[in-house]
Order: sequence, then structure tokens, then C-alpha cells
Amino acid sequence: MRKYKRFNITWKIAIRKRQKSFFDSEVEFIVLSNPKNGWIADPFLFEYGNSTFIFAERWDYSQQKGVISYCKYDGNMNVVWKDILEEEWHLSYPFVWSDEEGFHILPEAAESNQLYYYTAIEFPDIWKRDKKICTGRFADSTLQFVKDNNYIYSYSMNGVKGRLYRSKIDFHQPTNLEWEFITKDPRIARPGGSFIEDMGTVYRIAQDCSASYGEKIVAIKIYEDIEGYHEEVEKEISFRDVRVSTKKGLIGTHTYNRTDKYEVIDLRYFGFNYKDFISHRWHELKKWLKTTKEN
Repeated sequence: MRKYKRFNITWKIAIRKRQKSFFDSEVEFIVLSNPKNGWIADPFLFEYGNSTFIFAERWDYSQQKGVISYCKYDGNMNVVWKDILEEEWHLSYPFVWSDEEGFHILPEAAESNQLYYYTAIEFPDIWKRDKKICTGRFADSTLQFVKDNNYIYSYSMNGVKGRLYRSKIDFHQPTNLEWEFITKDPRIARPGGSFIEDMGTVYRIAQDCSASYGEKIVAIKIYEDIEGYHEEVEKEISFRDVRVSTKKGLIGTHTYNRTDKYEVIDLRYFGFNYKDFISHRWHELKKWLKTTKEN
């Protein structure tokens, strides 16, 4: 697997109006501006009223961890990002949804060794940590809402890492999970966005981590019959396939989401990130000084 030092990487997100065909490669995505204090990745779209919100991870340079931010998108590339969720541990991949009980975010919080979600007190700015689902290191958990059953798909980082599991979930009793193994194939095991229904077909979106982290996005046709659950790779979307306003240095993509109005994707760029480099060195120095003082 090809690896890059973190300081040679910057993530950005890009957006466009939704196209008729599933991931039409002919129409350009417009890259949105990053805030000064971090880069943005893992974008999820949410429509509320007449407004479009983008929830995402912001990698905070000074704290060297991810926090959850959002922006309100009005067609302008110079968006304003606001942090809404921050913990002692890293947060990313903010799967967002609403139901009769309100608005919710299910983030990746593997460093906490917990799988849990937040509920909005005042959408979109104020949130509280709500129900714990289970203990364990799970990444990029994604919900599938089906008429009779709701499912949670989670990428396990427990023990033998890199396996995808799913379970039915009842949010009134979220801890009653019975995990079913789906796949350990590194091309399709790790989720890369919300489930998509297109022309009557349901797709699971995954990120291909086989050759390089963030190499491509994969659309997987899923269905169930009397023999059980089935998956078939339908389409692969390399970063090379993405038409984007800023192409120079582009080396990857790993999250794709859409609504009736827009499509959004994240983009991985190569190039020395001096802000991240300096903040990392300062962060390590502070930890060393603290340890030295305690000893």
C-alpha cells in the first residue's frame, strides 16, 4: 500500500448540483475553501427547510485531532465552517439523520472505544451525547433505513482489523445488537458514505483501501433473497475520474454523498502542509515537557 507522510497531505471537499445519472463524470465539482485552522474531509449532506448543510470532519492543526464541523451551503465556494462536536478523542465521519425524535449524528469515535451518537438540542449548532450503542473500536458506521428494519454497518478495528459487520438496530434499545459478518475485502469493507437508491437499486458506498488509503470510491449493489444478503461491485470511481476545479496534486478520494439537490465528495491532495507540520511538532513538544515535569 502506498503511504504518504501526513504533512504531505491536505484534504478538501467539492460539491456540484446533482446529476441525473449516478456519478456522472462529465460535470465538474467545485472545491470549497478550507478554514485556516484545519482541513475538511468526510462530508455528509443534509437538507433542512430550504437550506443545505454540509457536516464534516475538520482536522484541527493545533489539537492534532478531528472535530465535527458544519457549514451552510448557498452556492458560494467561500463557506464558513463552525465546530459543533469536540471530545478528548478524534472524531470524524459524521453520519447525520433525522427521525421522530429529532436530529442525530453518529460519528467515528474509535479512539474512545465506544460507538454512540449525538442528538441536537438546537439544530444545527448545539448537540448532546446521547445513547451508547456498544463498546469497541468501530469506524465509519453507516445506517441503512429499510421499511421493516434499520441496520447499522460498522468497520471493525477490534482484534483482526478491517472487517465489515452489520446488525439490525432499534434506537429505543440500541445495545441489542447481533453482528453479522459482511466482508474483509479491503476494496469494499470500509464504508465511504450513505446508502444510495438509484433507479430502484440500492448501493452501499465503500472506500477502496487495498492499494492506497483514499484511492477510490466503490458503489456496491446490495440485495437480499431467500439465500440471504448479497453484494456485487457495480462501479468504481477513482480520483482520476473526478472532474474538479482544482486538479493539481490530486491523489485520492474516499467519501461520496448526495441529496436531491447536490453531490459532495472529498479530495486528497499531495503537497507539504507546513501548518500541520509545525502544529504537530509543537504538540509533541508540549507532551514531552508535561511528561518531563511529572517525572
